[in-house]
Amino acid sequence: MMESKVTTEWVSVPHKEINKPEEKDQQGVKVKFMLTPTDIPIAWRAFREGENTHSDKLILEFKYLVAPEPLRQFEQAQGVTVFLGKNSKRVYRIVVDVNYFSGLPDSHEVSIHVKVGDAAEKTVKDMNRNGELNEGNASALKRFLVGNKFGRNSTLSHVFNG
Repeated sequence: MMESKVTTEWVSVPHKEINKPEEKDQQGVKVKFMLTPTDIPIAWRAFREGENTHSDKLILEFKYLVAPEPLRQFEQAQGVTVFLGKNSKRVYRIVVDVNYFSGLPDSHEVSIHVKVGDAAEKTVKDMNRNGELNEGNASALKRFLVGNKFGRNSTLSHVFNG
């Protein structure tokens, strides 16, 4: 069995920051748009499995208002696997191969947790561009991932630094 190090419990997602109204001009009329609450995660967590082994993985998980559903697995960019709801196309889990990102040439210049966060963000953007994700969920996750930026004091840095 793989070693599992849970360093973060479920953390509430700040809905007010993620679901800020967007104003768009629709044929001369200003319209405000908001995301549907079922597309915005209510909580998230990050943890590592197999730390210090050849199968070191960072796992980001998201919880929603609706009941869990069967998941489909997508191998995305190298080193990133995404688990989507079979029917909703919501992201429930992102698994990042830490060893892949640790071995990149710039690993001494950029912190591993920043590279992993950037990879997760890029994956969500790419999957949305390809129409593989629920558009509202993709928008919510992009806002969440960009807003979290995974800097030195972020939750992800604590996953990597204990």
